[in-house]
Amino acid sequence: MSRLAPVLLAALLLACADHSAVAPEPALPPPAFGLVVTPENRCAEYDPDDYPYTADLEREIVLAQGGRIYEPYTGRVFLTADSTQVEHIVALSEAHDSGMCARSDSVKAAFASHLLDLTLASAAVNTEKGGMDAAEWLPVHNRCWYAGRVVAVKAAWNLTADQAEADSLAAILTGCDSTEMDFGPPPANPTDTTATQPPPPPPPPAPSSFGPGVHLVGSEVEAGRYFADPGDGCYWERLSGLGGTFAEILANQYIADDEDQEIVDIARTDIAFSGDSDCGTWTKDTPVASPGEGTIPPGRWLIADGQLAPGTYTANNERGCYWERLSAFSGNLSDVIDNDFVSVAGVQTVTVLASDAGFYGDADCGTWSLVGGASAGIASAESSLEDRARNRRANRADWPRRR
Repeated sequence: MSRLAPVLLAALLLACADHSAVAPEPALPPPAFGLVVTPENRCAEYDPDDYPYTADLEREIVLAQGGRIYEPYTGRVFLTADSTQVEHIVALSEAHDSGMCARSDSVKAAFASHLLDLTLASAAVNTEKGGMDAAEWLPVHNRCWYAGRVVAVKAAWNLTADQAEADSLAAILTGCDSTEMDFGPPPANPTDTTATQPPPPPPPPAPSSFGPGVHLVGSEVEAGRYFADPGDGCYWERLSGLGGTFAEILANQYIADDEDQEIVDIARTDIAFSGDSDCGTWTKDTPVASPGEGTIPPGRWLIADGQLAPGTYTANNERGCYWERLSAFSGNLSDVIDNDFVSVAGVQTVTVLASDAGFYGDADCGTWSLVGGASAGIASAESSLEDRARNRRANRADWPRRR
């Protein structure tokens, strides 16, 4: 009996691999990602200039390989990066013919620089491999790692495999005990420039703030809680993949009118986070605004950590006001303790508790004012999941389909 599940479940292996001996590997897709098997299709002419990347990526690859200037295809270790080139595990032309040809220029550029698809190779090996897929070319070393990484890359970017490639990947992975990169002794008769490297440097910390764009979680954005001062039209997404599909959106938010503060919790299991220019700069662990004593302006605010005082608040809401009492800031419906979409303008009252994580009110709610401390009342009875979902759908009815 084979030692691993078939290729379409091979991403599970990757997600479970222990990379503690080296710098953290790029985030991998969850096991639910499978590959669609279909013939290759060059839906548009392939132009390498549509897939720009820079040689500066070599430093990130070296760090991801534990500081080693290492060619996994042969097991060779080099003294300097001058002996290697940036190598795309799934070749750019192969990705193009596997679905990337239909993607936008920005997605193509993001793919070309995505660390999940990058390693190092000598010029000779890079030329030998060219644009071939796993049915046409296989490395002499690290075949299990290579096959597993091809599956991970194609799954993350929603790319297809043809039947021959799928068969080749399955034949390799069903005989693998692990898809970790093997830094052990290379095959017999290694050639030129092998050398022992000094201890690897620690990976650089992810920045504590970032701006607009798509950012990989782990290497470009650290998981955690982020704050922004959003403008009109701010739109963000937490993503489980980079294929551009709606199924890859874990959570999202659209802010139609100016609000004082937005908060989002980015999870370690997220593949990426995307925020547009209207969201501005996201800052980790540091609130960007203060609501003022006894008030709640439009925006998303902390209660448990002290931005807002628990108690009973009132506001003269406009029609369309939407508010939420929150247990977390992931952006999912499960965060919502209670909410309401106000269809008739007028005075509304809400009581928030010290045990709540936060409160959100949009611009149509106006500014809420504290009328009683935490002992002045109790929170409204928790609404049903169906009611909370209905209120959120009403609030999102006028959202643009996707930014």
